[in-house]
This record gives sequence, C-alpha cells and structure tokens, in this order.
Amino acid sequence: MKFAKKIVIVFLLISLIFISTVVVWAQEQEQLTSLEEISVPSAILIEASQGKILFEKNSHEKRPGASLTTIMTMLIVMEEIESGKLSFDDILTAQDDVASITGSHVWIKSGENITLLDALKSVAMISASDAAIVIADKISGSQGAFVSRMQTRAGELGMFDTVFKNCNGTEQEGNVTSAYDIALMSREISKYPEISDFTSTWMDSIRNGKTQIVNTNKLLKSFNGTTGLKTGTTLQAGSCISATASREDLSLIAVVLGCKTGVERFENTTKILDFGFTNFTTVEPQPPSQGLNSVKILGGVTSSVDVKLKSGVEILVRKGKEKLIKSKIEMLPEVQAPVRPGQRIGKVSYELEGEVLLECPIEISKSVDRLNFFSSFTLLLRNLLTM
Repeated sequence: MKFAKKIVIVFLLISLIFISTVVVWAQEQEQLTSLEEISVPSAILIEASQGKILFEKNSHEKRPGASLTTIMTMLIVMEEIESGKLSFDDILTAQDDVASITGSHVWIKSGENITLLDALKSVAMISASDAAIVIADKISGSQGAFVSRMQTRAGELGMFDTVFKNCNGTEQEGNVTSAYDIALMSREISKYPEISDFTSTWMDSIRNGKTQIVNTNKLLKSFNGTTGLKTGTTLQAGSCISATASREDLSLIAVVLGCKTGVERFENTTKILDFGFTNFTTVEPQPPSQGLNSVKILGGVTSSVDVKLKSGVEILVRKGKEKLIKSKIEMLPEVQAPVRPGQRIGKVSYELEGEVLLECPIEISKSVDRLNFFSSFTLLLRNLLTM
C-alpha cells in the first residue's frame, strides 16, 4: 500500500512539472505572436541605438501625425542649442496671432515674453501649439520659413513619407507622415538627453511656477522604463504616440498611429514595448580568441606590429541566442610600410544564423616607418650595442 502511494505521489509531481512547463511555453509563444493581432492601423518598433526594426505594421502608410509633428520642432531647437545659436535662457516674444492658434495651449498672450526653456517644456509635455509657434518665429522669423526648414531636415533623415504643413501638428490638408518616419526623428532626438528630462517628467511648471503643466503620456505612470516621448490626438489622426523606454542596456522606440481612443493607444503601445523587452537583449561582442595579435610588416623598421579591434557597439539579438553568435576574421596577411595608427587592415564580422549583425574594423595599433639607409644603419648599430 505504501509503495502504491509513493508511485501516485511521484506521478502527480511529474504531471505538475509537465503542466507548468507547457503553461510557460504557451505564455512565451503568446508573447511572440501577440503583435500579429494588435488593433492599430499603423505601428513600428525599433531598437534605438542601431535603428533595427523589431516589428512593423503598415509602417510606411501616410497618415496625419497630430502633435508628433512637434518632435521635429524640438529636434531643430536642440540642434540650434548644440550649435550655440540658442540657449535655454533665451527670451521669446509672442506675435499677435499666437492666441488664435488651435490645439493645446499654455495661453501665451500676444507680446508676452517666455523663455525658450519654458516654451520647449510646454511643447514636450503637453503639445502646446502656441509655444511651438513662438519657437518657430524665434528661429526662422516666420512659421512658413520654419516649416521649410523642418521639411529639409526630414529629407536629411530619410523621412520620405512626410510632408510638413505646420510646426505643431494641427489638422491641415496634406500634413502627413508615417510610423516609420516618426521613428526616425524620434531616434534622432533621443540623442539629446535634455529632451528626456522633459518627456520623462509627469508634472512641472512654467512662468516661475505660476503655470502648472501635466504630461499627456500616461505610460510614465503605467510602464516601467518609460522615458517619453510624445503623444498626439486630432479628429483626423486619431490617438497617436511615439513612446521611448529603456531597461538595462536596451532602449526601444514604439510608434502607434490612428487609434480610436487614448486607452487603445496606450494598451497597444504597452503590448509592443513588452514584446520588445521580453524577446530581445543586447550583448557585447567578444573578440576572437586567436588571430588578432599582430600583422607582418614588409619593408619596415620592425617585422610586425600589433593590431587592435575597434568595437564598443553592442549587438541586438533574440533572447536565448546570445551564445550562437559566431565571429569571422578577415585581415590582410601582410602590409607594406609605412603604416600608421588607426590604419584599417581588415574586419571582424559577427554573425547569427547566416545574418551579419555587426562588423568591427581591425586597425594598426602604432606607427612603423619604412626601412631606409639611415634607419637600417641605426638598427644595426643598436643591435651591435646590445650584443
């Protein structure tokens, strides 16, 4: 009887382990395939540092982008600050027509002075249309001139689905973009950490604390690692978002366009970001253990010189495949002197399942001069003295 009970207990334990394994496997499969059924007209997910696309749905479909347009406005501001042409302390004066602009407002009055810092903060956190107009007038003298600059910058970034008609994203015929293009400019502006200081803040104030502003991005309260970036809503565009988030060494950008409600926008963006963080990771590529010591030098004062691998870039891979990455060396067997530090003589390729993920150059580590009569005599004399 006791033996039979033991058999039953062992059987039950094995069954529980099997059921748990099946449940975990099923959950993992659901995470991998759930994005096929997300209820958004257009979306994209990219890794921020390298721009690799992890998921897309109608990502080049041209649609109104609502206030996501102001990502370009903010990008131009940061580039002006970087070049020294503007500073956060600069004073902007509102023109006569600013109060009549549609969209979100911080109620800037005609003739009012506002700092660039307050104006940029207002655009970043609540999509203030009046603040965007004041910025455009400051930088380019008029809204039309500023929009032309926005379009030029869009072309430089490869945003070929985009036509800007204004600087604040209010509804206007022909004012279109795509999820892909928004991801491009979101990635570009993410290079400026000052922007995330604004976009990751839930509540702040302008006008020396007199006007309080609350961020429209509810992911800041609900999704761990959210750093921004921008929400937008109009009747034509629907509810839109470009969301940025970072966990450990992985940073993602998710763009969702055309949702029917704000709730649908945030729910689907959460699914997309969860998919990215659940299924992908970054790894630091390890240099090959052999073959990267030195290279033969022909006609030089030394017969060989050490080489170095220039890397510092992490590789994005599916979780669980980190150890399957293979490295391959392609390097010249010999180099004619003279050679100089940084001179490229080959590369190391990192591959996964036939796909090249990263290529790192192999470089000369130090100078080697050509051997001539004077250097030959000097070398011979040195050898004699050390005998």
